[in-house]
Amino acid sequence: MLRSIKEIVDYKIKARDGLIGRIEDFLVSDKDWSIKYAVVNTGTWLNDRRVLIIPAAMEEPIWLRQNIPVTLSKEEVENAPPYNEHEPVSRVYERRLHSHYAWTPYFAAGVPGPSVVPVAPMPTENFIDEDTAEELKDNHLRSSSELLGYKIKTEDGEIGSISDFVIDDGDWTICYIVVDTGKWFSGKEVLISISRLKSVEWATQEASLGLKTETIRNAPEFDPDTPINKKEEILLYDFHGRPHIWE
Repeated sequence: MLRSIKEIVDYKIKARDGLIGRIEDFLVSDKDWSIKYAVVNTGTWLNDRRVLIIPAAMEEPIWLRQNIPVTLSKEEVENAPPYNEHEPVSRVYERRLHSHYAWTPYFAAGVPGPSVVPVAPMPTENFIDEDTAEELKDNHLRSSSELLGYKIKTEDGEIGSISDFVIDDGDWTICYIVVDTGKWFSGKEVLISISRLKSVEWATQEASLGLKTETIRNAPEFDPDTPINKKEEILLYDFHGRPHIWE
């Protein structure tokens, strides 16, 4: 099923023995555009502390109640390495987090996901320890909320900005970018396949698509207040030339 990320933000997260908190954000890989972690605000339970939870730990969401059960206990979450949302997630932190929960790291050998970027050899006089070297590796994790508002550029101009993402809740992979066309097409929001994303300029907050402006004009319109049903999924997959996910 296709779901808007904005729809899932603020969903409650329930451990085996009680409520943990609410989803505040997602961390996605800019290598394969899959969700690696849900950022959960624990509210007053842990003094407004934030924790990271991998999709594999999340069970089938209860959509009508807007909550997602997880295969964790409150004690496990309380004793997990603290997450600082104001700092980049380091590989060292990820290893400690996965070790605490006995999760298989997505970046481990043989596991799909972004590979570890090797650090260039350093001269002896500039020796750095293993933890520091790990900190220097780019794990390509990006906040989904941070990406909202990034300008969208086509092959022949600018067309709007990112207003949301649509994910497949089966594998927690981003399928579509929601583009708010703003002044170009009277505020129409359209869905563009993530496969059309050519590059992202983080410094200037711009995303480039391998499409013409006219293609955006003809793209299926997105209504964030209406769930995407199978008929709409067929139109989306046919428009973007992708195989239907149920085939």
